[in-house]
Amino acid sequence: MTNDSPLARLLVLSDPQIGLYRAVLEQAEAVNDRLAAAGRERIDLPRIERYEREELLLTEAIAAANAIRPDAVVVCGDMIQHWDSDDELATLRAITGELAPSIPIHWVPGNHDVAPDTFRPTPEALARYREQFGPDRYVASIGGVRLIVINSSCIHSPELAPTEAEANLGFMEAELAEAKRAGEVPLVCSHHPWFLDPNHSAASLALPEGPREHLLSIAADGGLPTLLAGHIHGNNVDSHGSLQQITTTATGLAVRGDPSGYHVLDVYPDRVELNAQALDSGRRLQPEAELLWRTRAMEVS
Repeated sequence: MTNDSPLARLLVLSDPQIGLYRAVLEQAEAVNDRLAAAGRERIDLPRIERYEREELLLTEAIAAANAIRPDAVVVCGDMIQHWDSDDELATLRAITGELAPSIPIHWVPGNHDVAPDTFRPTPEALARYREQFGPDRYVASIGGVRLIVINSSCIHSPELAPTEAEANLGFMEAELAEAKRAGEVPLVCSHHPWFLDPNHSAASLALPEGPREHLLSIAADGGLPTLLAGHIHGNNVDSHGSLQQITTTATGLAVRGDPSGYHVLDVYPDRVELNAQALDSGRRLQPEAELLWRTRAMEVS
Protein backbone atom coordinates (compact mmCIF):
# COMPACT_ATOMS: atom_id res chain seq x y z
CA MET A 1 0.00 0.00 0.00
CA THR A 2 1.49 3.33 -1.05
CA ASN A 3 0.64 6.82 0.04
CA ASP A 4 -1.23 7.20 -3.27
CA SER A 5 -3.65 4.40 -2.38
CA PRO A 6 -6.35 5.14 0.20
CA LEU A 7 -6.69 2.71 3.05
CA ALA A 8 -10.44 3.22 3.05
CA ARG A 9 -13.17 5.33 1.49
CA LEU A 10 -15.97 6.35 3.85
CA LEU A 11 -19.28 8.01 3.09
CA VAL A 12 -20.11 10.12 6.15
CA LEU A 13 -23.67 11.18 7.01
CA SER A 14 -24.92 12.98 10.08
CA ASP A 15 -28.21 14.00 11.64
CA PRO A 16 -30.77 12.37 9.36
CA GLN A 17 -32.97 13.07 12.41
CA ILE A 18 -36.27 11.60 11.27
CA GLY A 19 -39.00 13.83 12.73
CA LEU A 20 -37.03 17.09 13.02
CA TYR A 21 -38.73 18.87 10.10
CA ARG A 22 -42.13 18.39 11.69
CA ALA A 23 -40.84 19.40 15.14
CA VAL A 24 -39.35 22.67 13.84
CA LEU A 25 -42.50 23.36 11.80
CA GLU A 26 -44.63 22.99 14.93
CA GLN A 27 -42.42 25.53 16.71
CA ALA A 28 -42.67 27.87 13.73
CA GLU A 29 -46.45 27.48 13.70
CA ALA A 30 -46.51 28.48 17.37
CA VAL A 31 -44.74 31.70 16.36
CA ASN A 32 -47.43 32.21 13.71
CA ASP A 33 -50.09 31.88 16.39
CA ARG A 34 -48.36 34.58 18.44
CA LEU A 35 -48.13 36.81 15.35
CA ALA A 36 -51.86 36.39 14.74
CA ALA A 37 -52.65 37.10 18.38
CA ALA A 38 -50.62 40.31 18.10
CA GLY A 39 -52.60 41.34 15.01
CA ARG A 40 -49.68 40.76 12.66
CA GLU A 41 -49.58 38.88 9.38
CA ARG A 42 -48.86 35.17 9.56
CA ILE A 43 -45.85 33.75 7.72
CA ASP A 44 -46.60 31.37 4.85
CA LEU A 45 -45.09 28.13 6.09
CA PRO A 46 -44.82 24.83 4.18
CA ARG A 47 -47.20 21.96 4.80
CA ILE A 48 -45.40 18.93 6.22
CA GLU A 49 -47.53 15.95 7.11
CA ARG A 50 -45.00 13.52 8.52
CA TYR A 51 -41.42 12.57 7.60
CA GLU A 52 -41.56 13.18 3.86
CA ARG A 53 -38.64 15.66 3.80
CA GLU A 54 -36.29 13.40 5.78
CA GLU A 55 -37.37 10.37 3.75
CA LEU A 56 -36.55 12.17 0.51
CA LEU A 57 -33.14 13.33 1.70
CA LEU A 58 -32.03 10.10 3.35
CA THR A 59 -33.21 8.01 0.40
CA GLU A 60 -31.09 10.18 -1.88
CA ALA A 61 -28.08 9.80 0.42
CA ILE A 62 -28.42 6.01 0.50
CA ALA A 63 -28.71 5.97 -3.30
CA ALA A 64 -25.47 7.98 -3.45
CA ALA A 65 -23.77 5.42 -1.20
CA ASN A 66 -24.95 2.59 -3.42
CA ALA A 67 -23.51 4.40 -6.45
CA ILE A 68 -20.19 5.37 -4.83
CA ARG A 69 -19.66 1.98 -3.15
CA PRO A 70 -17.60 3.18 -0.16
CA ASP A 71 -15.95 0.72 2.19
CA ALA A 72 -18.43 1.82 4.86
CA VAL A 73 -21.11 4.37 5.68
CA VAL A 74 -20.73 6.25 8.97
CA VAL A 75 -23.73 8.08 10.49
CA CYS A 76 -22.51 10.65 13.05
CA GLY A 77 -25.55 10.63 15.31
CA ASP A 78 -29.07 11.97 15.76
CA MET A 79 -30.64 9.29 13.66
CA ILE A 80 -34.10 10.15 15.02
CA GLN A 81 -35.65 13.19 16.70
CA HIS A 82 -37.30 11.39 19.62
CA TRP A 83 -35.25 8.69 21.34
CA ASP A 84 -38.28 6.46 22.06
CA SER A 85 -40.18 6.80 18.77
CA ASP A 86 -40.84 3.42 17.17
CA ASP A 87 -42.31 5.19 14.15
CA GLU A 88 -39.23 7.33 13.47
CA LEU A 89 -36.98 4.34 13.99
CA ALA A 90 -39.02 2.21 11.57
CA THR A 91 -38.74 4.93 8.93
CA LEU A 92 -34.99 5.14 9.42
CA ARG A 93 -34.65 1.36 9.19
CA ALA A 94 -36.76 1.11 6.04
CA ILE A 95 -34.63 3.62 4.18
CA THR A 96 -31.20 2.52 5.36
CA GLY A 97 -32.27 -1.05 4.68
CA GLU A 98 -31.89 -0.17 0.98
CA LEU A 99 -28.12 0.17 1.44
CA ALA A 100 -26.28 -2.53 -0.51
CA PRO A 101 -25.61 -5.50 1.79
CA SER A 102 -21.90 -5.34 0.94
CA ILE A 103 -21.60 -1.86 2.50
CA PRO A 104 -21.50 -1.86 6.32
CA ILE A 105 -23.17 1.00 8.17
CA HIS A 106 -21.73 2.26 11.46
CA TRP A 107 -23.97 4.21 13.84
CA VAL A 108 -22.67 6.91 16.18
CA PRO A 109 -25.01 7.84 19.07
CA GLY A 110 -26.31 11.41 19.10
CA ASN A 111 -27.92 13.39 21.89
CA HIS A 112 -31.42 12.92 20.46
CA ASP A 113 -30.83 9.17 20.34
CA VAL A 114 -29.87 8.71 24.01
CA ALA A 115 -31.13 11.72 26.00
CA PRO A 116 -34.85 12.24 26.66
CA ASP A 117 -34.21 15.94 27.37
CA THR A 118 -31.81 16.02 24.36
CA PHE A 119 -28.88 16.76 26.71
CA ARG A 120 -28.50 14.21 29.51
CA PRO A 121 -28.38 10.50 28.62
CA THR A 122 -30.35 8.24 30.91
CA PRO A 123 -29.83 4.52 31.63
CA GLU A 124 -33.24 3.79 30.08
CA ALA A 125 -32.45 5.63 26.85
CA LEU A 126 -28.98 4.11 26.64
CA ALA A 127 -30.47 0.63 27.06
CA ARG A 128 -32.97 1.27 24.26
CA TYR A 129 -30.24 2.62 21.99
CA ARG A 130 -28.09 -0.46 22.56
CA GLU A 131 -31.04 -2.73 21.89
CA GLN A 132 -31.88 -0.98 18.61
CA PHE A 133 -28.46 0.05 17.25
CA GLY A 134 -25.91 -2.07 19.11
CA PRO A 135 -23.05 -0.83 21.31
CA ASP A 136 -22.71 2.94 21.74
CA ARG A 137 -18.92 2.67 21.91
CA TYR A 138 -17.12 0.20 19.70
CA VAL A 139 -14.38 -0.34 17.13
CA ALA A 140 -14.59 -1.31 13.46
CA SER A 141 -11.58 -2.18 11.33
CA ILE A 142 -11.91 -0.95 7.74
CA GLY A 143 -8.85 -1.75 5.69
CA GLY A 144 -5.99 -0.21 7.63
CA VAL A 145 -8.29 2.23 9.45
CA ARG A 146 -9.40 1.72 13.05
CA LEU A 147 -12.78 3.40 13.44
CA ILE A 148 -13.31 4.26 17.12
CA VAL A 149 -16.90 5.23 17.96
CA ILE A 150 -17.62 6.98 21.27
CA ASN A 151 -20.76 8.31 22.92
CA SER A 152 -19.98 12.01 23.24
CA SER A 153 -23.35 12.77 24.86
CA CYS A 154 -22.22 10.81 27.94
CA ILE A 155 -19.04 12.89 28.02
CA HIS A 156 -20.88 16.17 27.41
CA SER A 157 -23.56 15.62 30.09
CA PRO A 158 -22.72 12.78 32.51
CA GLU A 159 -25.12 13.74 35.30
CA LEU A 160 -27.69 10.92 34.95
CA ALA A 161 -25.27 8.16 33.88
CA PRO A 162 -22.04 9.21 35.62
CA THR A 163 -19.96 6.09 34.99
CA GLU A 164 -20.47 6.28 31.22
CA ALA A 165 -18.22 9.31 30.72
CA GLU A 166 -15.17 7.62 32.23
CA ALA A 167 -15.97 4.41 30.37
CA ASN A 168 -15.92 6.26 27.05
CA LEU A 169 -12.70 8.12 27.84
CA GLY A 170 -10.95 4.95 28.95
CA PHE A 171 -12.22 3.10 25.90
CA MET A 172 -10.90 5.72 23.48
CA GLU A 173 -7.53 5.83 25.22
CA ALA A 174 -7.17 2.03 25.06
CA GLU A 175 -8.23 1.82 21.43
CA LEU A 176 -5.84 4.55 20.32
CA ALA A 177 -3.03 2.58 21.96
CA GLU A 178 -4.22 -0.58 20.21
CA ALA A 179 -4.30 1.20 16.84
CA LYS A 180 -0.70 2.29 17.37
CA ARG A 181 0.32 -1.25 18.31
CA ALA A 182 -1.46 -2.71 15.25
CA GLY A 183 -0.12 -0.10 12.83
CA GLU A 184 -3.61 1.13 11.96
CA VAL A 185 -4.70 4.71 11.24
CA PRO A 186 -7.12 5.69 14.03
CA LEU A 187 -10.23 7.72 13.28
CA VAL A 188 -12.57 8.71 16.14
CA CYS A 189 -16.29 9.29 15.53
CA SER A 190 -18.13 11.59 17.95
CA HIS A 191 -21.53 13.20 17.53
CA HIS A 192 -20.44 16.43 19.22
CA PRO A 193 -17.55 18.42 17.76
CA TRP A 194 -14.97 18.78 20.49
CA PHE A 195 -14.02 22.35 19.60
CA LEU A 196 -15.20 25.20 17.37
CA ASP A 197 -13.89 28.67 16.72
CA PRO A 198 -15.43 30.99 19.34
CA ASN A 199 -16.76 33.15 16.49
CA HIS A 200 -18.52 30.23 14.82
CA SER A 201 -22.31 30.54 14.93
CA ALA A 202 -22.52 27.07 16.51
CA ALA A 203 -19.67 27.53 19.01
CA SER A 204 -21.98 26.81 21.96
CA LEU A 205 -22.67 23.32 20.59
CA ALA A 206 -19.09 22.09 21.04
CA LEU A 207 -18.08 20.15 24.13
CA PRO A 208 -17.60 22.11 27.38
CA GLU A 209 -14.04 23.03 28.28
CA GLY A 210 -13.42 20.31 30.88
CA PRO A 211 -14.43 17.30 28.78
CA ARG A 212 -12.83 18.89 25.70
CA GLU A 213 -9.44 19.27 27.32
CA HIS A 214 -9.55 15.71 28.64
CA LEU A 215 -10.36 14.31 25.20
CA LEU A 216 -7.73 16.45 23.49
CA SER A 217 -5.10 15.25 25.94
CA ILE A 218 -5.96 11.61 25.24
CA ALA A 219 -6.02 12.30 21.49
CA ALA A 220 -2.60 13.96 21.57
CA ASP A 221 -1.05 11.16 23.61
CA GLY A 222 -2.60 8.55 21.33
CA GLY A 223 -1.59 10.24 18.07
CA LEU A 224 -5.14 10.74 16.78
CA PRO A 225 -5.00 12.51 13.39
CA THR A 226 -8.71 12.82 12.51
CA LEU A 227 -12.03 13.27 14.30
CA LEU A 228 -15.44 12.95 12.61
CA ALA A 229 -18.40 14.79 14.13
CA GLY A 230 -21.89 16.12 13.36
CA HIS A 231 -24.43 17.89 15.60
CA ILE A 232 -24.15 21.45 14.18
CA HIS A 233 -26.09 20.66 10.95
CA GLY A 234 -23.43 22.33 8.81
CA ASN A 235 -20.02 21.55 7.32
CA ASN A 236 -16.89 22.62 9.16
CA VAL A 237 -13.22 21.68 9.13
CA ASP A 238 -11.00 22.85 11.98
CA SER A 239 -7.84 21.75 13.71
CA HIS A 240 -6.27 21.66 17.14
CA GLY A 241 -2.55 21.01 16.91
CA SER A 242 -2.15 17.97 14.66
CA LEU A 243 -5.79 16.89 15.12
CA GLN A 244 -8.13 17.63 12.21
CA GLN A 245 -11.83 17.77 13.04
CA ILE A 246 -14.28 17.21 10.18
CA THR A 247 -17.89 18.08 10.92
CA THR A 248 -20.53 16.90 8.43
CA THR A 249 -23.69 18.81 7.61
CA ALA A 250 -27.07 17.26 8.30
CA THR A 251 -28.42 14.67 5.91
CA GLY A 252 -31.81 15.83 7.18
CA LEU A 253 -32.79 19.41 8.04
CA ALA A 254 -29.73 21.65 7.60
CA VAL A 255 -29.11 24.76 9.69
CA ARG A 256 -25.78 26.49 9.18
CA GLY A 257 -25.97 27.67 5.57
CA ASP A 258 -24.90 24.38 4.00
CA PRO A 259 -27.55 22.33 2.19
CA SER A 260 -28.32 18.83 3.39
CA GLY A 261 -25.57 16.51 2.22
CA TYR A 262 -22.71 14.19 3.07
CA HIS A 263 -18.94 13.82 2.94
CA VAL A 264 -16.83 11.34 1.01
CA LEU A 265 -13.65 10.74 2.96
CA ASP A 266 -10.57 9.01 1.54
CA VAL A 267 -8.26 7.94 4.36
CA TYR A 268 -4.58 7.60 3.47
CA PRO A 269 -1.71 6.55 5.73
CA ASP A 270 -0.56 10.16 6.01
CA ARG A 271 -3.69 12.29 5.39
CA VAL A 272 -7.40 12.40 4.62
CA GLU A 273 -8.96 13.86 1.49
CA LEU A 274 -12.44 15.29 1.84
CA ASN A 275 -15.18 15.85 -0.71
CA ALA A 276 -18.33 17.60 0.53
CA GLN A 277 -21.45 16.82 -1.49
CA ALA A 278 -24.82 18.56 -1.31
CA LEU A 279 -27.89 16.46 -2.01
CA ASP A 280 -29.93 17.69 -4.98
CA SER A 281 -33.02 17.71 -2.79
CA GLY A 282 -31.02 19.50 -0.12
CA ARG A 283 -30.29 22.38 -2.48
CA ARG A 284 -33.94 22.57 -3.47
CA LEU A 285 -35.17 22.46 0.14
CA GLN A 286 -32.60 24.90 1.54
CA PRO A 287 -34.79 28.05 1.21
CA GLU A 288 -37.57 26.24 3.02
CA ALA A 289 -35.17 25.08 5.74
CA GLU A 290 -33.92 28.63 6.25
CA LEU A 291 -37.53 29.89 6.47
CA LEU A 292 -38.40 27.32 9.13
CA TRP A 293 -35.40 28.15 11.32
CA ARG A 294 -35.82 31.90 10.84
CA THR A 295 -39.51 31.76 11.82
CA ARG A 296 -38.82 29.48 14.78
CA ALA A 297 -36.29 31.98 16.13
CA MET A 298 -38.54 35.04 15.83
CA GLU A 299 -39.42 36.92 18.97
CA VAL A 300 -42.98 38.25 18.98
CA SER A 301 -43.83 40.94 21.48
